[in-house]
Amino acid sequence: MGKVFINDEIFTSDGDYVIGGFVTDKLAGFNFADFRSNLSDRVLRLIDEYIERATLYNAELGLEDPAGKAREDLALVIKDNFGVEVPYTDSVTVLDTILDTDKMQSWLLGIKENIKDYELTAYSKYRGIPNMANEMNLSSTEYMNAKYFTEESTLESFVEQVSIIEL
Repeated sequence: MGKVFINDEIFTSDGDYVIGGFVTDKLAGFNFADFRSNLSDRVLRLIDEYIERATLYNAELGLEDPAGKAREDLALVIKDNFGVEVPYTDSVTVLDTILDTDKMQSWLLGIKENIKDYELTAYSKYRGIPNMANEMNLSSTEYMNAKYFTEESTLESFVEQVSIIEL
């Protein structure tokens, strides 16, 4: 089983774990493409979980097309929080719409800058960006917080965290 990626030079706040936290078996050598790829996987999973939960809720309410209503509601959440229309409500289009927002691009730019700064200043036994979780006590508060924000975040908490990013 992998460990939550922790490196406080890259993810500088709990909000970074809500947005882009991930679990990995990789020890080091992370680059921007890894963070972007993990973000895409994470958001797609959060979208699918949201649709599944909303569909079950809508079915309990006895709505005629519970999955369709769940996707409509998801499109409204995106519009309300990011001010953009989702052209289609399939998961990949919703993912692309979210990742293309100014706020997500700002977050990604911040991560890219953190990586660049780390690479300029770090003297480490690892090549590239290391996962510091490999050298920490997994019952420490830092690890447990990162694990919680990575594993327990929902699409709603993700969207809320992204929506407070200042441009």
